[in-house]
Amino acid sequence: MSLYIPPDFELILKSYGNETLLFHSASGDTLLLGPTAVPLVQRLRQGPLDKQPLFEHVAEQLNYEVDDEFISHMEEVLSGLMKRDIVAAQ
Repeated sequence: MSLYIPPDFELILKSYGNETLLFHSASGDTLLLGPTAVPLVQRLRQGPLDKQPLFEHVAEQLNYEVDDEFISHMEEVLSGLMKRDIVAAQ
């Protein structure tokens, strides 16, 4: 399953210290992203990627271990982003 950011709207990321806000132009929503969501969204802005390499990228960026707990957390983060139509699957 390849994940991507739909091309029909704009995402604007703004960081303030340790916090990052995301403005979703399609919905008009502004969301506070958690620390694992930021590198996930940033990587998908570069182009589509399968889930496992995406999770590995996030773990590498944050110096986390890819274990069952991390994967479970990332599944929740991804699910939340997909429910808000920020990330889609093909």
